[in-house]
Amino acid sequence: MVVVAVIGVVAGLVVAAAGGAQKKAARGQAQAQIRTMMVALERYRSDRGAYPEATTFSKTNLFANLTNYMSFQDSQTNSAREVLDPYGSAYRYRSPAVAVRSITSESFEIWSCGPDGKSDYDRPGATPGPNSRDDITSWQ
Repeated sequence: MVVVAVIGVVAGLVVAAAGGAQKKAARGQAQAQIRTMMVALERYRSDRGAYPEATTFSKTNLFANLTNYMSFQDSQTNSAREVLDPYGSAYRYRSPAVAVRSITSESFEIWSCGPDGKSDYDRPGATPGPNSRDDITSWQ
């Protein structure tokens, strides 16, 4: 009986550790995808003189404008031609930037709404609030 209890405790610890590792991996994947899209946007600007314009956040503009600069796997897009983050939500894109709060000079913003699928940055000029705590952004 004691052995069964010990095995149960160890199994619980392993499952908890695996869940934390999956969350960390998804966040790292989103950060890497955002960096890749940032490089593609710089290539786009280099070729065309400006970033693709999207004054309100755009889910489809990102895919449509970056297909010549990077390839997307089928699991990264959906039928609406949106680029998906590891949580299954579309990445957001806006140019010119309005929420950027860093010392970088990019004139665009890319962000994932994170695991909860909500973001306060969807409204131009919005300040970070409870819906942005888990966001993964190009400016942080």
